[in-house]
Amino acid sequence: LRRISFLEAEIARSSGDYAQAAILWQRFLFNHPKSELTVEARFKYAKVLIALGQQGQAAAELELLAGKRLPQTTGYQVKMLLAQGYQTTGQPEKALRLYQSLLKKALPGTPQAALLDLLVCQIQAAAAADSSAVKLYLQLAQKHPQSLAASVAYCRMGELQEAAQNLDSAKALYTLSTQSKSNDIDYPEFSGTRAWALKKIENISLLGGYRRQLDSAAAEQNAQLLFLMAEHYLFGLGQPDSAVSIYLKLASGYPSLPIAAKSLYAAAWALDKYQRDTALVRTYRLELVEKYPYTRYANAARMEMGLPPDLAVSDSEPQIEFKLKLATPEPETLAPTP
Repeated sequence: LRRISFLEAEIARSSGDYAQAAILWQRFLFNHPKSELTVEARFKYAKVLIALGQQGQAAAELELLAGKRLPQTTGYQVKMLLAQGYQTTGQPEKALRLYQSLLKKALPGTPQAALLDLLVCQIQAAAAADSSAVKLYLQLAQKHPQSLAASVAYCRMGELQEAAQNLDSAKALYTLSTQSKSNDIDYPEFSGTRAWALKKIENISLLGGYRRQLDSAAAEQNAQLLFLMAEHYLFGLGQPDSAVSIYLKLASGYPSLPIAAKSLYAAAWALDKYQRDTALVRTYRLELVEKYPYTRYANAARMEMGLPPDLAVSDSEPQIEFKLKLATPEPETLAPTP
């Protein structure tokens, strides 16, 4: 009877009916608390709860298992899943202790040890200042060279350098990330690291092209390039703060150009969509109406503030047709591997 109950729960789980599987696993554990299948049933019950988003209850079930004497492989899987649950529920200290306890038992130099070192490093780096985080990731990359752990470490260092606008350093680190192995650790969270680093390199190269052109372009071209950079930060890189900063820089630096009104409007739009800062959004919309009252963007701002539009407005959309010609890059010693 208990095997039938176990199989019923397993069939529900395999068919994707996690809610029904959770009910059946719970019933099995209540009716057969000391069965030889209890450990496996509780572990599968916890994974179903995680799939249902019930992280707290899943952690409670895993904690019951973690306190038992289990086979080595099962014990490792239980503690790894429990640590992930702690991270998901905002308990990094508990997750760190579990990863460190598993690391003590792992064989040095193995993919398992590299993975645990990486998970420990990520938690420690998240709680550290940027400079300290870079040192932690660098130590990890040096400890496990040419591994996925090293690839992730270089990628995280690249992200920190990119956030600080050190784009050349960021690009070099992303390049190092692409040169490490990407398949020595089976861990879904890190499986796309190399592809992510390659995308970052492409984005930084594009931004670098914009920056180089800014040094020599005329005022109108400068303004167009700034607008393109802001758009790339917003829609390409998903960095609305950087985009808003450039939109406002454009509006204040080139107030006489038609694109200035569009930039002010874009800044207000981005703030409204991504930050929900209604007071600041209204400030920029009012500034737009005051400085550029006879533009379509002023009319759009009026309507978004619940004001009537000015029917006399007849301006045209500012053209942004600047074609960027990037120079062919010189060979790099840190070129990504094919």
